[in-house]
Amino acid sequence: MKSYINVFNQYFKRFDVKDKNILLKFHHSYRVMEYAKEIGKSLHLSDHDIWLCAMIGLFHDIGRFKQWTEYHTFFDKDSIDHGNLSYEILKNENILKDIDIDDKNIILMAIKYHNKYDIREVKDERALLFCKIIRDADKLDILVEQNNSLSKVEKTLSKELLKNLYDKNLCQDKYIRTDVDFILRQIGFIFDLNFMYSYQFLLSKNWFENKFNLLENYVEDISAVKELEDFINRYVKERSVC
Repeated sequence: MKSYINVFNQYFKRFDVKDKNILLKFHHSYRVMEYAKEIGKSLHLSDHDIWLCAMIGLFHDIGRFKQWTEYHTFFDKDSIDHGNLSYEILKNENILKDIDIDDKNIILMAIKYHNKYDIREVKDERALLFCKIIRDADKLDILVEQNNSLSKVEKTLSKELLKNLYDKNLCQDKYIRTDVDFILRQIGFIFDLNFMYSYQFLLSKNWFENKFNLLENYVEDISAVKELEDFINRYVKERSVC
């Protein structure tokens, strides 16, 4: 793993390492690598498969450096699909040249699909497992690190986003307009988590309690917040013990 960490660090140094947004994704990559390893351990995977988890976690966002440098945004809809870009960089830079072909294909597949709305196109069961692991690991870091404050009070919660949530779906980006909407989008991530470890981790961080406390302070319609909180808590309780 040390040799690939060195490869990742050398690639990172091609960019403006003093840029806070470049640094943001550098540190994000290392945290996601650790989350992916912990999920792998919780599933009692082999040492080799935990190494695969680490590789996928470390390189999953390698395209973000180029995305920010060229487009000055991390919004894929305004620039380029960063999962596809990471996939292309790993192939074009020949970073995985010394890795077994089956392992290489799993790494590439997981990274390509780590940010997609769904992963129904991934048919291979082994590849699908690693796709799910990186998607959970990525979301855990996003949930813990991002959107922990709001800028202004909103009278109500978005009807469109509430429908997404009560339908147990991810929130659609086209409905995201305010800081409160971003919090609802985060809450929607829980419907795309795959492993008991992920739910238990968020519960251990009091994540749900903190997010709903935040919403209660910035949304005037407290009853809608409370109703959503009860719905989410019931869902999480079911998923964290099965």
